[in-house]
Amino acid sequence: MIKRLLHRWFNTPPALDAPFITDKSGEKFWTHWDDIDCLSVWYRGWPAGRVNLDFKTNGKVILADIIVFNSYPRSHRNLRKRGLGKAMLQEAIRYAREHGAKLMWGWIQPDENTTVEYLVDWYRRQGFQVNDNLGIFLEIKDADNEKSFSPESKSE
Repeated sequence: MIKRLLHRWFNTPPALDAPFITDKSGEKFWTHWDDIDCLSVWYRGWPAGRVNLDFKTNGKVILADIIVFNSYPRSHRNLRKRGLGKAMLQEAIRYAREHGAKLMWGWIQPDENTTVEYLVDWYRRQGFQVNDNLGIFLEIKDADNEKSFSPESKSE
């Protein structure tokens, strides 16, 4: 009970060495990758977002879902437009690279809070190529930037 209150009032970490990402203002959001390559993001003891990856063969990974929740329960504080989505995507790219991915791809699927135009622009700002069918592609370079996957072979 006390631990839960500390999480909610002071945004304390769920464990001493808990990994986190930060938004534009430097606020910490606690992260956890599960066994099915899903990143859960927590803020003040409440879910704040989620990223789902689907690893395929030949170094390809599908960005199946990335979502920042509008707000957390019992609060009207908006979690969007704070750089959290960008931080979540960067963490997903880091994780994919660590697991051998060379190409991340997916499709733009807007929800009731975002437009196609906004998402096309957002993914392009994150370094993705966007095609006419709203497909997104990102070449994931190795940490040393020497090797990279050619986005010519996008089919799967």
